[in-house]
Amino acid sequence: MWIGLLRHGGKTVSPVELIALLTVDDTDFTSSTDILANLDQSTAHWKPERGTVYPVLHRLAEKGLLIKGELDGKLAFKRSEKGTSFLRARFPEIAMQLEAITKYFETVAEHVISIDPIKSIEFLDMAEKASAALAERISQLKKRAGELVKEQGWREVQLE
Repeated sequence: MWIGLLRHGGKTVSPVELIALLTVDDTDFTSSTDILANLDQSTAHWKPERGTVYPVLHRLAEKGLLIKGELDGKLAFKRSEKGTSFLRARFPEIAMQLEAITKYFETVAEHVISIDPIKSIEFLDMAEKASAALAERISQLKKRAGELVKEQGWREVQLE
C-alpha cells in the first residue's frame, strides 16, 4: 500500500523510485547492472527488470536526485547531495508509509478470521513470523546506527 506522501517537484515518488534512490550510494558510482542486482536482493516477490528500473534511474537523474556517470565502461549512478537531502527530509513520511502498511495488514488480519478461521491460522503464523523478523532487523539497524554515531562522530544534519 502506497499512500503517496512522498513528493518531489509536485509528483509522487513511487516505491520503485524510493527503493532505487535508497540503494544507490552517495559516494561512489554504482553500475546500473549492480543497482539492478541490489534491488533484486532487497525485494521479496518482485523481480526488478531493466525495462522498469532503467527508466526510473534516468528519471531520478533528470530530477537531480541521482548523478549519471560511467564505471568500467558501463552506465553508473550515484546519489546526489540533492537526493540525500531529499531522503533525509522525508524520513517522517517514509515512517508514515510503514505505519500505513502496518495498519493495512492489521485490517486484513482482523478480517481473514471471519472468512476462514482454519486457513487464517496459517496466514497469521506467516504474518507473525514476518513481523518478528522485521522487528529483529529494525533492532539490529538501530543498534548499528547508534554505533555509527559514536564511531564516526555524526552530528544532527540541518535540513533545508
